[in-house]
Amino acid sequence: MKKMRPKHIMVIVAMSLAIAASIGMLVNIGGLFFSPIANELGVGRGSVSLTLTIATLVCAVGGTVMPKIMNKKNFRLVCLVCAIITAGATALLGTSSKLWMLYALNAVRGFTAGFIGSILGSMVLTSWFHTNTGLVTSIALGFSGVAGALLSPIFSSVISSVGWRTAYVIAGVVMFILYMPLFLLPIGMKPEDVGEIAYGDSGLPRQDLKMPEKKDAAKTKFPLVLFLCAGIYAAMCGSIVAIVQHFPGVAESFALPASVGAVMLSASMIVNTSGKILLGFLIDRLGVRRSVLIYLTIIVLGTVLLLTVHTGPTAIIAAAFIGFDYALSTVSVVMLVREVFGMANYSNIYPKAALFCTASNAFGTTIVGLLYDHFQSYIPVLIVMLLAQAVQFTMFMILVGKKRVRV
Repeated sequence: MKKMRPKHIMVIVAMSLAIAASIGMLVNIGGLFFSPIANELGVGRGSVSLTLTIATLVCAVGGTVMPKIMNKKNFRLVCLVCAIITAGATALLGTSSKLWMLYALNAVRGFTAGFIGSILGSMVLTSWFHTNTGLVTSIALGFSGVAGALLSPIFSSVISSVGWRTAYVIAGVVMFILYMPLFLLPIGMKPEDVGEIAYGDSGLPRQDLKMPEKKDAAKTKFPLVLFLCAGIYAAMCGSIVAIVQHFPGVAESFALPASVGAVMLSASMIVNTSGKILLGFLIDRLGVRRSVLIYLTIIVLGTVLLLTVHTGPTAIIAAAFIGFDYALSTVSVVMLVREVFGMANYSNIYPKAALFCTASNAFGTTIVGLLYDHFQSYIPVLIVMLLAQAVQFTMFMILVGKKRVRV
């Protein structure tokens, strides 16, 4: 099929909006609530930021459980139930008076958001699109950053105007609206579930979709140290970008207006989306080594700027520069694993490397908050970031030193 039909467009829209809700609203605007919650409840920001760690980790668990439960018969029902629970738990956060309530509700909404988030989106889009799969998948996944960029200033204003409690209720309503296409549009997990065929498919059985036997691409054993280098590199990528959710607090600590912190978060979210596309474009033309080194340089520059110059415009530029690390935590990890370890080992190595990245990002968000609580300053956090970037650079240079990497 060469022409995209209405249902194919519906799938893109539904998955993009679902990812915007499950990742964009769950994670990428979460930092806006840290300071006001900590101030009202009289607790440290590290304790509050643990809510995001819990939501992120449980969301990953929900995504792994989803394929075992969701099928073509219950697709819409599961999407509806998960949408209600996720949005409802988000709204109920506004009633929380204790930390344990925040933790419990974030665990609940994280789990159900994992069912109807990026993993479901990737599975459905891969099934519906046999041509331009990478393009439509990147568009949908990019909506996590788009949501963060567009909604951060809006919810920053809402929190300032009506408080964080009412803001959570509004967030729950917005999330449910974003989820609605999942269970209202006539789509399914696979095109054949709703009488359609995949875009780029003729409707005939496709032999190329079967798993290759890999007779001539046997798995290779690699030194443990090489895998550890890949894991540490991925972990550094994930931990460095953990400061993004603390940008509102960073702005406040530098005596900058709250609006600056919101714009900082938006700037990094814009680069979250555009930086991934740009990195792929650069790798195709400059190779892995040069492209990633350019990004590493920009990220270090952003960290140094944020560490030394505390003005509104500079902070926003620095935040945008640090946002390029989102691309390193996704695109560069994929490219390095594929080219260093080979495609025969990719399915075994990449999930483990990605786990390093996700876990370090989740715990990194809390660690940043705890460091601030201890030092009452984000300066030590930024110094630790520079050390992490040094480790990141070292691991990267070891990996690109392998013959398989195109430089």
